Amino acid sequence: MSSRRGLQVAPFLLAEVCAKAAHVAADAACPEQRRRVRPLVRGAASRAKDWERAQGVSTGMSTRKSSEHSKHDWELFSNFKQRGEWVELQFMAKAAQRRFAISKPWGDTQSYDVGIEYGPNFLRVQVKSTTYRMGAGYLCQFKPNHRKTLDYTLKEIDLFAAYVIPEDAWYLIPAALLLGRRRRSMAMLCPVVPPAKKACYRYECYREAWNLFTKSRAELALYELPPPPKSHHRKAASR
Repeated sequence: MSSRRGLQVAPFLLAEVCAKAAHVAADAACPEQRRRVRPLVRGAASRAKDWERAQGVSTGMSTRKSSEHSKHDWELFSNFKQRGEWVELQFMAKAAQRRFAISKPWGDTQSYDVGIEYGPNFLRVQVKSTTYRMGAGYLCQFKPNHRKTLDYTLKEIDLFAAYVIPEDAWYLIPAALLLGRRRRSMAMLCPVVPPAKKACYRYECYREAWNLFTKSRAELALYELPPPPKSHHRKAASR
C-alpha cells in the first residue's frame, strides 16, 4: 500500500525535478536547443499544476470554501432568528455553569426568553445580542423585534442579558434601568479602545454581573443608572 502511494506522488516530483533540470540545460545550451527544451519545460510545469489541483494541494490562492471556513460561528446563520436561538443557548449554558436553575417558556407568547430560579426568587430574562461595532465599542438595541408592536414593560421583564458576540462578553442589566421613567432602547457596550465619551458607557459595571440573579424582583426594581465615569481631561482654569 505504501509503495502505491509513493507511485501516486512520484509523477509530480519527477515533473518538478525535470522542469528545474530543463531550465538549467536550456540556459547553458545553444539557441536551437533552448527552443526545443522550453516547450518541454512548460508542459512539465503545467502537468505539475494539474496534479496539484487534482490532489487538492493548496496553491496559496483563496477559494470560496476556504473563505467560508474563515467565518465566525455567528456569521454562518441564515437569519437573525437562528442567531437569537443560538445566543439563548449560550446564555442558558453560562447560567447553568453557575448553578442557576433554568426554565424556558413554551412558545413565543411570553415577553421574556429565559427564566432563572435562585432560592425563592424567579427572574424573567430577555436575551439580546450584538455584533454591530460603532465607535469605541458595540451598539446593542433593547427593543422588541419588528413583528411585535408592544414594547417591553417592567411587569414582564426583570433583567436584560446582552451578549457582545465578537468579544464574548455578557452584560446583565436590570430592566429598571432601561424600562424606567426614561425609556432607553439602545446602549453602547464593551469599549475595545478608550472611548471619546465615557458617559456613553455607563453599563460597564454590569459586565459579567451574574450575581444579580441572586437578587429578588423588588431589589432589582430599585436599581438606578450609575453616574457617568469622570473624565480624565481637566477643564482649563478660568482667569
